[in-house]
Amino acid sequence: MYKLKRILVIGCILLLAGGVWGCQNPALGTKSVQSIEDMLKNLKNYESDLSITFTKNKDESNIKVKQVYNEDGTYQTTILEPERLKGYCTTYDGNTMSEYHPSTGETIQTKVSPVLNQLLFGTFVKQYKENPAQATDSTITIPIPGRFRYMASEKVWFDEQTKYPKKMEIYDTEGNLTISIVFESFGYNSIK
Repeated sequence: MYKLKRILVIGCILLLAGGVWGCQNPALGTKSVQSIEDMLKNLKNYESDLSITFTKNKDESNIKVKQVYNEDGTYQTTILEPERLKGYCTTYDGNTMSEYHPSTGETIQTKVSPVLNQLLFGTFVKQYKENPAQATDSTITIPIPGRFRYMASEKVWFDEQTKYPKKMEIYDTEGNLTISIVFESFGYNSIK
C-alpha cells in the first residue's frame, strides 16, 4: 500500500511538473512546419503580440499591439501600450475598416490604408505568395508595392527551429530603417 501511494505521489509530481513546463513553453502545442516556405504557403491565420518601433529623423516611438489575422485579409489590431492608446482597435472585415477609440467610446468607419496594412505579417505573406523570394540565412526580403518613400522594402527574420517570424523591418527608399517589429508571440494557424 505504501509503495502504491509513493508511485501515485511521484506520478502526480511528474504530471504537475510537465504541465507547468508545457504552459511556459510557447512553442509547445503549435503546428510544426518543415521550412519557412511551407510555413508561409500554409498560413491560414495567426495571432501575435508585437512590439513596434517607428523611427523618424533618429527619434523613436514604441507601441505594443495584438494582431489577429486571417488569410482572407480580415484582421484586428489592438493597441496594448502605451497606456494613453490602450484599447484603440482597428478592424477590417473584408469590406470596411473601422477604428474604435476607447477615450470616446466611438467606432468610426475609415478607408483601408495600404500603409497601415504593411504592419501586418499577413500582408508580407500575401506579397511573398504573389512574388516569392528565396529565404537566405533564415531571412526573406521583398519589395513593397507602391511608391511609399518610407516603406520601400521589408525584411523578415525567422526562427530556425519553429520557422515562425521573429522580427520584421521596413526600410525607406534609401535603405534606412523606418519600422522595426518584434514578434513577442506567434500563434500559427491558432484560430479555429
